[in-house]
This record gives sequence, structure tokens and C-alpha cells, in this order.
Amino acid sequence: VENRAIKLSLSVGLARTHDTDEHSNVLNNPQLCFQSLLRQADIAMSHAKKHERKHYAWFEPSMENELRFRNELENGIRRGIPRGEFVPYYEQQIDLESGELVGFEMLARWKSPQLGLISPDIFIPIAEEIDLIGELSEGLMRLAFEDAKAWDGKLTLSINISPFQLRDPWLSQKLLRLLVEADFPPNRLDIEITESCLHENIGVFRSVVTSLKKQGIQISLDDFGTGYSS
Repeated sequence: VENRAIKLSLSVGLARTHDTDEHSNVLNNPQLCFQSLLRQADIAMSHAKKHERKHYAWFEPSMENELRFRNELENGIRRGIPRGEFVPYYEQQIDLESGELVGFEMLARWKSPQLGLISPDIFIPIAEEIDLIGELSEGLMRLAFEDAKAWDGKLTLSINISPFQLRDPWLSQKLLRLLVEADFPPNRLDIEITESCLHENIGVFRSVVTSLKKQGIQISLDDFGTGYSS
């Protein structure tokens, strides 16, 4: 195209008519059969995109169960945030030279009334996709700041910031507001970011990080070596 090469990739979802033969009236009704096949092919295509680009997938009933569970999680997150179901857990941070405790890293957990205790590996990606990660994170930070005020004043609180949150040019102002509301000293807060954030939007990223550092907040690079360090 205009002397430039454009590389395209394709993901395909496939469904067969016998996959829809759960009820005898489906195959006897062409319109119903078409709608069922199209829905199943769409589910299969989403499965292909999620697991491997430039790939195809045949519809399987387990995919529909997976989608149903995903929808259940999504609805649970929307309900759970205002209900306070997401709570902070804390992991010790130890100085390797002295062996002393220097702080805690906040980890998120979801105490779902229906599903029990859920790991962030499951609900964080979904919260990011449905644009609720900021609201979820702010609620957790409010709880964590209150907890950390009771710790020794030398201990820091480390919090992971999602790449999706770093796209928000108002992130530093939102963090500062939370700190002021909780009366928590900025110099005890350590924001952890992954190196992949550097390639999201370098302009917004630089502005946010500079603003945070001016407030006395520490910045740490998390998961170093797993992104673009090479």
C-alpha cells in the first residue's frame, strides 16, 4: 500500500452443525441453527485470539462454560467493588544484606461470597479489560494506607500500578488526594511499575512519574527482565 508492506494476521472460529444438536428443534429450524452456529463460531474465535494469534479454533462446549464463568466473574467484580469484597494482603520485604524488615508489598485478594478467595491473577486482567482497575485499586489503597499508618514509621508500603492506570494523566493527582485523605506520608509509599509500561505511552508515563517523584513518592521497577530490558 503506497510502497509500504502491511502485514495482516487472521484468527478464525469454526462451528459445526452437529455441535448445535442439543435439542432436536435446532436443526429443524434454519434460522435458529444459523444463530446458534454464529454464536458458537464467535466464541471459538475469541478463544483463538486469546490463546494464540494467527490461529483457528473449533467450538467446544467447554468454551461456552469458560465464557459463562468469565461473565460471572465480570458481574461479580462490578458488584464486589462497592461492597468492599476486595481486600489488601501484605508480603514482607526484607533487606538481603541486613535481614531486616523494610516494608510490605500490598497484594490484592477478592473475598467473593459465591466463589471464595480469588487470586489477582484471575480478576486483575478482567478488571483491566472492563475499565474498573482504577476504582478497584483506589479502594484497596485506602484500606492499605489506614493499615500502614499503624506500622513502624520506617516501614514502606509498596503498591503495584497497572499499565492501564499509567495511561491516566491524572493518576498522580488521584494518588496525592488519597494520601492527603488518609494523612499518609508520601515518602513511605513505593509505587511499583513494570518495564512494559515504558513502551505504552512514554510521554504520559514520564509526566506521571515525574509528578509522583516531586511529591516524594518512591518509584520501583517491577518484573525487571520480563519485558523490554534486553
